[in-house]
Amino acid sequence: MKFDLTEIKHNNSTKKDIDFTIELEHINYNGDLIKVVTPANVIGVLYDLEGKTFFVADVKTKMRTKCSRCLKGIDFNYNTNVNIELIHEDNANEEKLNEDVYIYNDIIINLDEIVEEAIITNIPMKILCTNDCRGLCTQCGKNLNDGACNCELTESDIETEGIDPRLLKLKQFFKNE
Repeated sequence: MKFDLTEIKHNNSTKKDIDFTIELEHINYNGDLIKVVTPANVIGVLYDLEGKTFFVADVKTKMRTKCSRCLKGIDFNYNTNVNIELIHEDNANEEKLNEDVYIYNDIIINLDEIVEEAIITNIPMKILCTNDCRGLCTQCGKNLNDGACNCELTESDIETEGIDPRLLKLKQFFKNE
């Protein structure tokens, strides 16, 4: 959605209610493709306060991806917030770049870009099918949520289960003390 900032900057109205949807097919998130099942619904407000312009909104959609532990396909409801200051490039300085800002160069801004960036930056690092997901067996790859597997774990497997292989030498170092 494109919005002309002159509506709130140069008129008597300092506030504009916003309600629109964005059609996104999928999001590439750290190499994983997350399918956006429903259009992202955006409800918010653009307002001017003491010469500064802000965009605040709630974003809701439904996404489809795989569980980070067991790789089962899941749909999940996704909600996030946008709270950003809009700054013209002539007024941007180094201090402002560390905050949540959107720098624009034209009086007409694209709110879709702002919302899409907010969606991507707020996706959880690990998306789980359930909070107590048990994941996959490290030996045979069976989904442990469906039941135990028949793998015979050796004593060293049990001692190192869940430990990053790069840190095994460190565990052996402390074992000798």
